[in-house]
Amino acid sequence: MRQEPIHTILIREPRCLIATTGLFKVIHKSLADATIAYGKGILTGTCRHMRTGELLTDWVTIFPLLEDTLETQRGRFGRHRRCRECGLLKSKNDWAHPAILGRDLDMRWLYLNEDGDMFADVNLIENECMTEWLPQLRFYPVPVLDQPLSGEVLPSDPGWTGEFKELRIPVPPRTKPERGIGLWL
Repeated sequence: MRQEPIHTILIREPRCLIATTGLFKVIHKSLADATIAYGKGILTGTCRHMRTGELLTDWVTIFPLLEDTLETQRGRFGRHRRCRECGLLKSKNDWAHPAILGRDLDMRWLYLNEDGDMFADVNLIENECMTEWLPQLRFYPVPVLDQPLSGEVLPSDPGWTGEFKELRIPVPPRTKPERGIGLWL
């Protein structure tokens, strides 16, 4: 599967540092410049204004290469489905709080999941002084687990047999998931 940067047309400039189109993220160039180098396989594209066609130089799109995404739905409520179009396993309940397996982490300080959500190591936040120069950006802790809690077995798991068994979506918890950059401790 060939992947290329996504170039998009925006109706208006986003009002916050990170915006979503539903398929990929649009982030402010200052945030991209400070973080992208700490990740791997992150494609960046351009944004144009729909009415004028003007290049919006303060904004870029970000999208991860498939092989460099971080699986973030390994917690109790995380569930996946097989895409009928491409056959890939995709998250099927976006309301689930993220959780990451320690074995999926390497030496990077920035990861993106399949939706382009950003997950930053505490070292990146401290090294770039992000809480000081981007006070409007919120960081949320994300648990790092030894084993998945959902009961699913995915291709990267030791017990993978080559066959995916889809589990039902559980009843959602009463709390809403946080939005922002994930931070593991």
